[in-house]
Amino acid sequence: MKHIEKKILMLLSVVVLAAGCIKEDLDDCWNVSLYFQYLADGDKDVLSQYVEKVDLYVYDEGDALVARESYNQDELINFQATPHFRLMPGRYRVVVVGNAYGQTAVVNEESGDYDRTYIQHPNWGTEEAVTGHDHNYMGDKYFEIGADKLVRDTVTMESAHVNVEVEIKGAYMGTKADNGGYTLVFEHSNAQTSFENEVNTEAQGTCCPPLVYDEETGLLRTDRLALFRMDGDGCCEHVMKLMNAEGQVVATVDIDKYIEENKVNIEAQEATLRIGIEFTQVGVEIKIPDWEIVDVTPEF
Repeated sequence: MKHIEKKILMLLSVVVLAAGCIKEDLDDCWNVSLYFQYLADGDKDVLSQYVEKVDLYVYDEGDALVARESYNQDELINFQATPHFRLMPGRYRVVVVGNAYGQTAVVNEESGDYDRTYIQHPNWGTEEAVTGHDHNYMGDKYFEIGADKLVRDTVTMESAHVNVEVEIKGAYMGTKADNGGYTLVFEHSNAQTSFENEVNTEAQGTCCPPLVYDEETGLLRTDRLALFRMDGDGCCEHVMKLMNAEGQVVATVDIDKYIEENKVNIEAQEATLRIGIEFTQVGVEIKIPDWEIVDVTPEF
């Protein structure tokens, strides 16, 4: 481990002031300067609005992990170009992961097998509940370092998640503490996203997001729920179920069918999937929230 740390320290340096560098002799200077950007669904960089933390991984031409660094939002905003570091001549790939907090774990990062290096919930594959994912963003860039060559490049990040908003209206909520005993689950939920920012369709599980009772609106709802991407062939087999305090399923939604019937733009960078469940005198209706259009007949 000490050998690896020494290697990283040799390859990755803290910011070096450009004024201390001599054009003819770059041995003591950083030779790579990267910018990060996120365009969302437009042509303007809005990184600071969505990304609060970036973890950077540097791989050499042999696909060995040679450096890893993290940058918080202040560092991303205040540096004109960040990060700055020095690498020996060769071909490299950098991978960046945005907003890897408590609901994001990186696995197999040292393997160099990018489509088998994943982000996932730390509880996936254990007996503990998966409650959702962070609002993750990912990007990568290949570049080559030559002798006496400075590299300045931009890594464009893309969304690795879908925003999900579920609202429940008209149900008996009990108290604020127990939410009426209702439980929401997403079965066959995507569990892993690779360093290629592609969902691993072979890894699926059950996601159990907590529900919050909103006293102002009288609605039971999810709170900042994000799930991994659902666009692409085979990427959405999710089935959402709402269960009452007795464990009975009171509403079931085929998410892929719901997306198609409601023409949800699931391919947008900031895609938002909004689902309303309303209890009425005659049953349960699945609606686009705002309680205007009935789109899906629930299954029991």
